[in-house]
This record gives sequence, C-alpha cells and structure tokens, in this order.
Amino acid sequence: MYQEREELIEHAWHEFGEALRDRGHLFRTFALATVRDGHPEVRTVVLRRVDAANWILGFNADVRSPKVLEIQKDPRVSGLFYSQPHGFQARFRGIATAHHQDEVAQAAWDQTALLGRRVYLSPSAPSERSEIYQSNIPAELIDREPNEEESIAGYANFTAVQIQVESVDILTLAFDGNRRAEFTRDSSVWLLP
Repeated sequence: MYQEREELIEHAWHEFGEALRDRGHLFRTFALATVRDGHPEVRTVVLRRVDAANWILGFNADVRSPKVLEIQKDPRVSGLFYSQPHGFQARFRGIATAHHQDEVAQAAWDQTALLGRRVYLSPSAPSERSEIYQSNIPAELIDREPNEEESIAGYANFTAVQIQVESVDILTLAFDGNRRAEFTRDSSVWLLP
C-alpha cells in the first residue's frame, strides 16, 4: 500500500481528523516537544483541533503550565503520532501560538466540556512542587464536574494552542518494504527508511 507519496499525507490528515471524533483513536494523544533552556521537553497532549486545509493542529493547556511558557519563549515545536497496530508514524515540526483570552481561546473554551474545564479551576499552577500529594482540583469539585457557572472562573487559566505545521515526516512499516516521505505544504520527497 501507499505507492504514491500523496497517499501518505492524505492518510495522516484523515487520521488526525478521525482522532477528534473517536476518543479511542491512537492519534487522540500525541507527544509534543518544546524547548526549555536549550533542552527538549516532551509530554503527551490531547489533540483538540485539526484544520487539514491549513495544516493546523491544536490542543488545550493551562496558561500557567511550563509548556505554555516554553511556547511563548520559543514557539518551535515538534510532535509525534504513532499507531503501533498499523505501523504508521507521523512526526511533525511547526510553530505554536498560545491563544489566551482571545477569539481562538473563546471558541476552544466554548467547545470544552464541563468536566474538561475542571482542570483549569486548579488553585495552583501545573508542575508546582509540593511536599505532599495534592490533586490540584478544588475540594468541592473532587467528585463531580462543575456546572456552567462554576466553570467560568477556569477561563482565566485556559489556553488554546495552535500549531502551524511546517513539515511532516511519515513512516509506514510494511513487509514488502517500509515507506517514508517528508512533506511540506509545497513539496514532498521520498526518504530512505
């Protein structure tokens, strides 16, 4: 399969879109790398937005989190999607923008479920150090989702991150020979696997 390069990139963007509709899809989460003090920092984030026509991927984050601060300081990011059962890997590079209290953030907030909004009500910033375990969820919400009115305060901490994808490196494993290609919006080339 995948005799033509374009089939690879079309399949990747199709699967990104499917991941938005299917919570169990293997591309629902991906590894995101940012730069902190000249060193890579990698973590898993949840894919929340896909705009295939414009090569944009998006996720949500707490404005107080290290990843948002890293993006604000150096917007270069890279990411990795991998589906082990299908032997399909998509690595990308791009430029991230953290949208906080603007139209992009508001649109993303409006699409965020009440349970998803609960994490933005955390009293402390993500990654703060603590001598004891703390859930960082307000005590009154530990066993329930907030209602609409309770959730509103979380918008102050909410950030919608958009990544303008610049290049995608796709590898697919196959018995008759692995296939690998690199894509930008304007060009593509086969790479030796």
